[in-house]
Amino acid sequence: MTLRQSPSGPIDLSNAVPFAALAGLSGERGSVVAVRENLGIYQWVDSQLLAPNGAQVVNAPGGQWVRVELGSQYFASQAALFVDSAAGSDSNDGLTAATAMRTLVELTTRLFETSVTVAQTVTFAGDYTGQDLVCKWSIKQGLQQRLTATGRTTIYSGVLTGVINQNPAGQQRQQIQDGATLGAAGNVGQIIRLTSGANVGATAQTIVSTAGDTLLTGPFSRRTGNTPAQVFPIVGDAFTVEALTPVRTVTIDVTPEADFNTGPAFPLVVEGWAVAGEVRTVQLLGNASVALPLIQNCRIVGVVINGAMQVQQCLLVPVGGIGNYRFNQLRWSVFLGSGASGSMFIGTADNSNMTMRDVVVQGRVVVVASSLFQNVGIFPFSGLANDGLRLDTLDSELRQTTGLLWGSGHSGAGCRIELGGVFASSSATPPILTGAGSDVQIASLGSTWAAAVFNSPKNTGVILA
Repeated sequence: MTLRQSPSGPIDLSNAVPFAALAGLSGERGSVVAVRENLGIYQWVDSQLLAPNGAQVVNAPGGQWVRVELGSQYFASQAALFVDSAAGSDSNDGLTAATAMRTLVELTTRLFETSVTVAQTVTFAGDYTGQDLVCKWSIKQGLQQRLTATGRTTIYSGVLTGVINQNPAGQQRQQIQDGATLGAAGNVGQIIRLTSGANVGATAQTIVSTAGDTLLTGPFSRRTGNTPAQVFPIVGDAFTVEALTPVRTVTIDVTPEADFNTGPAFPLVVEGWAVAGEVRTVQLLGNASVALPLIQNCRIVGVVINGAMQVQQCLLVPVGGIGNYRFNQLRWSVFLGSGASGSMFIGTADNSNMTMRDVVVQGRVVVVASSLFQNVGIFPFSGLANDGLRLDTLDSELRQTTGLLWGSGHSGAGCRIELGGVFASSSATPPILTGAGSDVQIASLGSTWAAAVFNSPKNTGVILA
């Protein structure tokens, strides 16, 4: 069968064909056809230069059908969509788990430049290694879209036999043990979840093994809606160490349709992913201080996180141990460095201060622009011999309004402030970030935090209220 171009008038979509029929349907150069299941529009090319690619490129006698990147408002108006990399098919409608799509590019194509007009949840099952999650559409005011990956794999499970809870004032990180092999290398740098007890569902990030059955972790937190609060595990709690759903990169290019000052604080929520590469936002979702994309409960290996977003309950474990982070807020999370110079370089995005709150760092923090710390602990890892916190440039400004800046064990200074850097604290509790060289090193002058109550004429130093 050959589809020929209509000499005039619009495309007659009443002649839509089943997806399975494309492979046997030829056309004339430039002719188009609509497919029933995915509502896709395909254009005929009288060659086969492109490799066949699922529902995007389909070979047929004499040429191939190439999907036009055009979303459908029908899918943007569904409360639930499903993607399953193992059991799904891109010729399915994607409206139920049993009729799920298969690939991330299919989801992107179906929603491309549409307007999400309902509170929508997209559920992902399976493994998306080598695929990219690209969000390029808009969301109506007052609505929230959730992109939830559910393909968790249990690496290890057990029951807690010992707990020492986090106590920043005593320089104590969260410690757990199970009397078995919790401290094995494969359990470090992962997400741990409580599966029984009063705090079932709470998560933390594993940092370092201190014994065969013992791990140090970040703070455990459990969410009510999208708001985490710290909880403390107890002996007898069951747990699992989990690998999350793999994906290569996450790109958020979501355009606001109105002022998001009303409606949910997070119009877009991305959760449950193990991201191998970059996470970035292209468009600013409304007011950066009110309505941000939310990245939560993810493990991010990529060395760059950039753009307007809030990241919470996440593990940042960049390849090579060095991460460059320019986004708005990091909460209830852990940075895990490695190598001889593992560091997190933090700055700002969209003219807003980057805030780190209830975060534990295993490595070094380098502040390259204005930032705000609230309850941040910084500790060295075994391969790093250096300062804990550095303010190196004229733009390095760190403010502390509440909470505690804590940490110990650094071979250099707890905090080093070079020419032009400023540390300004109005917290009721002075920092207790310590180092073997000095607690705080200001240019060439070492000092304790108690004595560092000054600001030099060159705007270098510490201000403690």
